[in-house]
Amino acid sequence: MELKLIQIGNSQGIRLPKAVLDEVGPFAVADLQIKDGALVITPKRAPRQGWEEEFKGFGQAAEEKELLADLEQVTPEEDWTW
Repeated sequence: MELKLIQIGNSQGIRLPKAVLDEVGPFAVADLQIKDGALVITPKRAPRQGWEEEFKGFGQAAEEKELLADLEQVTPEEDWTW
């Protein structure tokens, strides 16, 4: 993909096309490195960003499975001792 440098005050910059931003997802800060003469821009995200959505309801489902597994192990014929 070819990008043109634009003047930003005394510096130069690039504009990232929407298609690129859609692919990498939202970010406000990026890390810039130079590797073998190439610029590498990596989005920086907040630690654990997106975890809440990923694990929404996960704990409840895991607890339910544990409880059901415990119930499946009990048989009516089993002698209970207290």
